Amino acid sequence: MRWFIEGGLILFIVAITIYCYGAYRRNKKSKKAVGVGDESVNPLSNAFIIWLALVIAALVLFAFAFLYGKRLNIENNIGQIGDFVGGLINPALSFLGLLVLLRTTLIQTIEARKTREFMGAQQKLMEMEKFENTFFQLLARLENYCENHFRGADSKSDKGGKGRKVTGGDISARPLYSRRAEFNALPNDQQNDAVTTFISEIVNRDVNFGLFKRVGSVVDLIDGSVLPLEWKQKYAVILRDSMYPPERILCLHHAYIHERRRELFKKWRLYHSLKSERFAANVVELAFRENGGLVS
Repeated sequence: MRWFIEGGLILFIVAITIYCYGAYRRNKKSKKAVGVGDESVNPLSNAFIIWLALVIAALVLFAFAFLYGKRLNIENNIGQIGDFVGGLINPALSFLGLLVLLRTTLIQTIEARKTREFMGAQQKLMEMEKFENTFFQLLARLENYCENHFRGADSKSDKGGKGRKVTGGDISARPLYSRRAEFNALPNDQQNDAVTTFISEIVNRDVNFGLFKRVGSVVDLIDGSVLPLEWKQKYAVILRDSMYPPERILCLHHAYIHERRRELFKKWRLYHSLKSERFAANVVELAFRENGGLVS
C-alpha cells in the first residue's frame, strides 16, 4: 500500500509540474500576442505558486509515507512531527522569499529604466521644441530681411519691360556671374585667385553681409543641433526653399571665399537646383557640386 501511495505521489508531482509549465508557457504566449512584454512583471507567476504549494504538500506526504513504516501516533510525537514538517517547509519558504526579493528587484529595475526612458523622451521633445522655435524665429528674420532688401521690384524690367520685374536680389547677384566666360577662359591655376578677388569686391557690401549672417545663423543651428540626420535634412530643405535664387547665389559666392562656411553650404546642399550659368566660374560650381552633400 505504501509503495502505491509513493508511486502515486511521484506521478502527481510530475503531472502537476508538466501542467504548471504548460500554463506558464500559454500565459507567456498570450502576453506576447497582446503586446505585453517583460516590462509588466508580476512578483510571481500564478502557475509557479500553484506548483510550489502542491509540490510541497506532495513531498510532505511522500516523506511521511517513505520514512514511517508503522502507524503514526500524533499525540505522543507532535513535537517531532512539527520539527519534521518545519524542516521540510522552511527551506522551500526561504527559497520562495528569495524569489520574491529577486522579482521585486527586477520590477524596480524595469520601472527605473522606463522612468529614465520617459525622461529621455521628454528631454528630446523639449530640445526639439526649442530648436523649432529658434529655427523659425531665425527664418522669419531672414525672410523679413530679404523682403526689405532683395525682393522689392526695381523700376526696370527684363526684356524691355515684357519680362518679370527685376528685384534687388537680381541687381546684387547678376554681377557675380556676368564675367563667367572670362574667368573660365583662364588657366586653372589662375582661375581661383581671380574669381576670389572678384567675388570679395562684390559680396562684402553691408546689405549683402546682413544676408550672409542671417543665413549662416540658420545653417549653424541646423548643423550643430542634436536632431537625427533626417530631421536636419528636412530643415535644410526648408531653409533652401525659403530663399529666392538670387539670394542663394549671393550666399554661395560669399561662402566660397570662406572655407568653413563653404563646407557647411555644400554639406546641406544650398546650391541645389541652381543652373551652372549662375556661378561666377566653373571652379566655384565645382567647389560645391563635387562629392555632393547630405540633402537631396
